[in-house]
Formats: sequence, C-alpha cells, structure tokens
Amino acid sequence: MPRKDLTIKPRYQETDQMGIVHHSSYFAWFELARDNYVENLGLSYKKIEDMGLLMKVKQCQCDYILASYYDKNVVIKVKKQHYNGVKIILGYEVYNQLDEELLTRASVEYVFVNRNNKIINLKKYYCDLSYILEGAE
Repeated sequence: MPRKDLTIKPRYQETDQMGIVHHSSYFAWFELARDNYVENLGLSYKKIEDMGLLMKVKQCQCDYILASYYDKNVVIKVKKQHYNGVKIILGYEVYNQLDEELLTRASVEYVFVNRNNKIINLKKYYCDLSYILEGAE
C-alpha cells in the first residue's frame, strides 16, 4: 500500500500572537501522523489497542528548522527508522505544502507495552503484527 502523507492546516489556537505555530503543537501533529501511518499499513491504532497493546512514548526529540504559520498547510511525512520487536522509532518531517521547504524534523521512540505497562516483544507474541511492521517503510 502506498504511503499517504498527512496534510494539516494549522489552526489559530495552535499559534502565538505572531501567527507562528507553537512548538507544543507539533507533538499533537505527530500523534495524528502516527495514526495515519498505522492506517496506511492496513491497521488501526484501535485494533492494536484491542489486542491489548499500547505504543508508549519512551523518547522524543525535535529540531525546529523554520517556523510554521497559521493557515499555511503543512505536510507530515513519517518513516520507520528502526524496529526490533520491542520498540519502533518513527521519523517525522514537516514540510511547507506550498514550496516543500523542510520546517521541522523529529524522532519519537515508542515501546510496545501491555495494559499492565509491561514491555512486550511483538516478534515473540504478535508475529503477524511484527511482520507488518518489519516490512513497513
């Protein structure tokens, strides 16, 4: 299935008085982009949760290169950087839709846990899901 990038139109509430998107808004966007990424794999985050799994954020970093502005569409591209069965690292790049200029680059490391917050190895207990994630871009 071809990857579909996520387009977002920054809302006024996500900006400061200068119309610049507040740095905290990006992480909400990354959550939307992660959901979109999972859906593009033919899954849904709801299905994953129904299996008793959660993707817990372990670490994140973000490099704000250029500002995003109110009412100026951005495109978020997601790519798998690493997967080992216990964790997945997703890379996020935010581009200005108009000129495709890179605005922000981020990386978020997620660990797979059960509802008791115990780390789970998907390769051992959820082979089908692991197979999908291994083959993902």
